[in-house]
Amino acid sequence: MTTSNLDTIATIANNRQRSVTPGMRWNAFKRLAEAASDEETRHDLAMLYDSFRVKPKRKQQMSAFDWVAMAAAHKNEVRYYLRYVQVLESGMTIATDGHRMHVTNASTTEPGYYWPEGTAVEDESFKYPDVGRVLRNAITTDTCSLKDAHDGLTIIDTDMGKAKSKSREVVVLYLPGRDKRVLVNRQYLDDMTVGVDPSDVQVGVADSSKDKPVFFNVSKTRTGVIMPVRDSA
Repeated sequence: MTTSNLDTIATIANNRQRSVTPGMRWNAFKRLAEAASDEETRHDLAMLYDSFRVKPKRKQQMSAFDWVAMAAAHKNEVRYYLRYVQVLESGMTIATDGHRMHVTNASTTEPGYYWPEGTAVEDESFKYPDVGRVLRNAITTDTCSLKDAHDGLTIIDTDMGKAKSKSREVVVLYLPGRDKRVLVNRQYLDDMTVGVDPSDVQVGVADSSKDKPVFFNVSKTRTGVIMPVRDSA
């Protein structure tokens, strides 16, 4: 790019009347990426893409409770009880937002319901999901390491309703018993495996049916489940 082009672009940016939204930035990037005709340009765009990506800002080592709490639903979730972490009498600790679930049997927290930051919940007049049923359906002995299953990343557009769509970065997995790829939300997978060597994580599905939950044996004490992203390919 010539200096003249840089000066022109800087002038246009300085004179813009509208603020740039993340959606506008992403659409502009996609147009540039689709028009990239040489390998050097694609590598330059890859550096830009990596700079846009949200990097995890979490400690590599975290308590069992904090790891589970990452899967709790957002504070705006209508099903308010999914915002909580459940600790059973057995010591099993669970959180789910309906799309993913973290479970551990290593928490030392007293039984009850908690906010993700660890504050106890007083109101217990609700029914928490039957996570045992989900685990029974997800757990399988037909697994492979996450490192072997991982087959790169891809970008898909997710329908958000009313003609809106949201681009999402997903991880491509090829799992035992499945002849087609399985897509899982990259952020969910990053949360689940933070600080863990992918070679030590076992992953699989209970059966070959489409859209079944993906099971992750993260460690001896931590189990994760992620619902796959619908794949149009």
